[in-house]
This record gives sequence, C-alpha cells and structure tokens, in this order.
Amino acid sequence: MIADIIRNAAHADAAIIGGGSIRTSIKKGEIKIKHVYSVSPFNNYVVAVKLTGRQIREALENGVSAVEESGGRFPQVSGLSFVYSRSAPVGSRVKEVMHQRPKD
Repeated sequence: MIADIIRNAAHADAAIIGGGSIRTSIKKGEIKIKHVYSVSPFNNYVVAVKLTGRQIREALENGVSAVEESGGRFPQVSGLSFVYSRSAPVGSRVKEVMHQRPKD
C-alpha cells in the first residue's frame, strides 16, 4: 500500500521501496496520524527517476540479496511484480520482472 501511495504521488509507472522503511502495521479501526508516523517514522522524500529494465532488475536483486537474513531490504513494489529464487546465487535470484499496466 505504501509503494502504491508513493507511485501515485510521483505519477510513476512503478515504485520500489525497501521493506525496512516500514516499521510496524496498523490495527483495524480508527487510524490516527500517530499511527501513520509509527509505520513510516522517517522524513523521506519521494524521488522519481527514469530507470532502464536492467537498473530495475539490479535494484530488485539488491533487495533479495539477503532475504535469508531478514535484513529489511526486501523490496515492496507497486506497478510491477517479480519472481525470484531464494536458492539461486546472490546476483542471479530475480528470474522474472513484469510491469503491470494501470487499469483504465
């Protein structure tokens, strides 16, 4: 959901954020601003850049390079999906990247 919000705010085709930037979840019920800040407590900026397919794959590879360590860098995405192999060597884990076209 956060990646969706960022993608929409940037008017971008896709968004990738590191899972480590999401600090907690919000329980069902009334949502207050303090809950939003607990999920994303950092003063980050939304930056849109043009990337090649290769650069997107490299960003996703970085995100899954330490998946077995649960280090928080696992990519949260919007506007795309990907398939990776946890057992493949680091740098060769991303097997497929698909761009999801927006619904009309």
